[in-house]
Amino acid sequence: MVEKKRLKRRNLLYYLKVFDRDSNKQVGRMVDITIEGMMLISEKPFVAGYVFQCKMELPDEIGKGSEIFFNAKCAWCKKSDNPDIYDNGFQLLNVSQDDIEVIESLIRWFKF
Repeated sequence: MVEKKRLKRRNLLYYLKVFDRDSNKQVGRMVDITIEGMMLISEKPFVAGYVFQCKMELPDEIGKGSEIFFNAKCAWCKKSDNPDIYDNGFQLLNVSQDDIEVIESLIRWFKF
């Protein structure tokens, strides 16, 4: 059973591209984020439990560099309302304090 979210997620006004660090291929776009997790939309489903190394491009407005790196573990995956898209929930792993500050900046900058 998936643990209930403890922090309210913030929807982003701009979907950020997320890449697999090993292949440098885009794996999805971030829809929402907290310092503990994120939701990605993707064309292919992720398997619950899968851990991958992420790279996320940052918008210039954040002013904290051009990208951040972190690991993420898939907690769940389901078909979106759009039949061509999957919604995937991820737990962020081993996020540095610097990257937490970047994520907090993203939340402040892009929240509705």
